[in-house]
Amino acid sequence: MHERVKAAKFSRDPDELYQVGLMFRDGTDVEQDFKEAKDWFRRAAYADHPGALFNLGVISVKNLVSGYSSEYEIKNWLNKAIKLEHAGAKELLGLIESGEELPEAEGLFALEGKASTSPEPQKSEPPIVERPSQPEPQVASAVAKFNKDLACATTQYQPDDLPEYDNEPWDIRISLDNAPLEDAYYFTVKDPQATTHTIQSVLEQFSLNTDRSAELDTHEYPQLPHIQQELLGYYQSGKTDQTQLTIYANKRPSDAPVPLSDPVASHLSTCVFLDGTHDYKLLDLVFVVESKSLETTDLSGYQTLFGSKYILFLIDYYKRHSPKGADNANFSDTPFRPFLGGNDSSDHYPQVTKALRDAADIGWIFTEKPSNNQIFISDKGYDQIESLQKEVEDLTREYERYQSISVNPPTLGVPDGLDARIQIMRSQSVDVIRTIFLFAFIYNEEDLFGVNNWADNYESGESFSAIYDAFQYETDFAEDVITELTQL
Repeated sequence: MHERVKAAKFSRDPDELYQVGLMFRDGTDVEQDFKEAKDWFRRAAYADHPGALFNLGVISVKNLVSGYSSEYEIKNWLNKAIKLEHAGAKELLGLIESGEELPEAEGLFALEGKASTSPEPQKSEPPIVERPSQPEPQVASAVAKFNKDLACATTQYQPDDLPEYDNEPWDIRISLDNAPLEDAYYFTVKDPQATTHTIQSVLEQFSLNTDRSAELDTHEYPQLPHIQQELLGYYQSGKTDQTQLTIYANKRPSDAPVPLSDPVASHLSTCVFLDGTHDYKLLDLVFVVESKSLETTDLSGYQTLFGSKYILFLIDYYKRHSPKGADNANFSDTPFRPFLGGNDSSDHYPQVTKALRDAADIGWIFTEKPSNNQIFISDKGYDQIESLQKEVEDLTREYERYQSISVNPPTLGVPDGLDARIQIMRSQSVDVIRTIFLFAFIYNEEDLFGVNNWADNYESGESFSAIYDAFQYETDFAEDVITELTQL
């Protein structure tokens, strides 16, 4: 597997995911594979990457991947890209709506050069609130945070005819962020009275209760148990504060999350198929999963444990990627000054300085007078890099096979399925925290070290928070499943 593809397995950076999608789209350094490209673009699109949204539109409208793509889905991708000022998406949508025969895919992809903006940063939303709260008053003029529809049906939030469905089974539908409803998860609740329960109760008792997975329609949708497992992981990580999970009701005229203590009946919708074949009542939820900053004590512990290694790999990255003769300029910048001495030694980056001094105390790096503005890696340091790279290679060889456990089609937010590596490593007494950090230092070096604000990210803990994000994908398979996987 190409190194960049390996690295992106751990990445939540939409631009990195998008770049890997381009690799598979164009066959750059990998075999051309539009299905693989679509999977990577879809992950980036969940974070509102305009280029990824545009490429999904092209792949879908030209049917480059087997499977039906609805007109709604195609226009959904393109309209989102247009809202992010992607000029190519606007031109493509115009061609589609004109009814003219579209150029070949290569010509449509060429419109990519008309993108005019980068994706806007995502806003952080409040985490799950477990305490009781009063239902918020509905404001008729409020705009819905999410306004999704199936291509073949319309959804209406709190319609007047809800009482007509009182004695019927109803669905819980869950989609992820900006993913289309075609990718949603469904659980049918057969008890009509369960709508009097709280949202939290029905999530835990019905839709995310893996003991009830036999009630899922696996005959027509065999992937549902895997999606249930994934959503349960997001829900549990949100409750334990590992990640920030916010839950919204689709079509609700508010940009606020739904209080989980609210009764289901307060947020019900109806879904009516345009051809009249189906109509039913449902709780239509949208999960938004975002990074959560590390607690100060956790961050301090990780900086102590891994700071010197971080610095060692950082300096090695600088050495390998700097033009000849540029070492002095690299290491005379502000983050290095307190360590190197000199005229301006004001310490704006105390944690970076501590990591540098720890690495020097171990004997991995050193400076030589009179070249105080240059840092060298010792033989001991290079031996350590080689040893850690060998450790990562061995772990990759042993556990890479478990990184895509799923059936086809893949689960909601993971293009190749659920990543079972962390859980299997734990079951075999591998230090998973150390492994995640080492993998990031080697496979994600461009994201960590190749940016101008690496020192700010280190100091604030953003770098380590991003690394720790890998744990939000940790599976929770039963012990017998893990045993069976490791014996395959």
